[in-house]
Amino acid sequence: MSYEIKNNVLRSNANQKVWVIGDVHGCFQQFLGIIKSPLIGENDIVILIGDIIDRGPESVRMLDWAMANVNKGEKYIMIRGNHEQNIIDDYRDLIDEVAYKNKFREKAGSPPVDYRNLPVSKLQCNYDFCDYMNVAGYNTVGSAEKYVDWMKELPLYVRVILPDGRKFVIAHAWFEGEIQPDGTVKQLISDDDILWYRDVDLKDNLDKEDYHPMEEDEMLIHGHTPILSIEKYKDKVAKPIFRDYSINIDGGCFIGRIFGGRLIALCLNDLKPFYSS
Repeated sequence: MSYEIKNNVLRSNANQKVWVIGDVHGCFQQFLGIIKSPLIGENDIVILIGDIIDRGPESVRMLDWAMANVNKGEKYIMIRGNHEQNIIDDYRDLIDEVAYKNKFREKAGSPPVDYRNLPVSKLQCNYDFCDYMNVAGYNTVGSAEKYVDWMKELPLYVRVILPDGRKFVIAHAWFEGEIQPDGTVKQLISDDDILWYRDVDLKDNLDKEDYHPMEEDEMLIHGHTPILSIEKYKDKVAKPIFRDYSINIDGGCFIGRIFGGRLIALCLNDLKPFYSS
């Protein structure tokens, strides 16, 4: 397998397909079913769109798999989602809080507290990652440090250029940018918007502006907003939402198959999806 990533741009070769997998959210078994499918060839590239943790039953197993397999210059690539960012922020906030309180302990002649020895619940996870850490036997804040360090290195987006010249931007929630004369990209929205923006309004209608392509024949592939949470798609089986210049592939796998949720893998070469069973 060979491909080139330079300045956040991935250029695939003619003998490989590029797949993008939506928000996994701990649905590890469904994820394994996708990547072991014969539809994904040995030389193909697979991009995870972020939010591999929280909500689903096997967040820690999914994270352990990702740390061992993605962003190593081989088959699997992953970008950061808002749920990964939550853990990064929780960890940083706890370190800052303990450092602040240690100043007063020092003045009082008391020994400082090592945040690494605190229970993992002190991270005050916004969702259930701390609970899954405890279940997996990782009971201290220090045991989460390797995960946080790894998450910090995840890119916020990657651009993909296929051999036929078609272009894609892969970002967790949204992207807007501008190509610079040197070929790099200037972000026109904040990192928070890349991770958190929703292209639906408060009434769950897709009437916000669509993605604005940076170049001709370019599309945005994103997740973040579960398709089944949008009013017109409720009580259906999740399928990608195709707009003129963007595609949402968050199939809400954690919701469960019985309620229409499933993991979506989209092939960029032909824009055809397939689904977890």
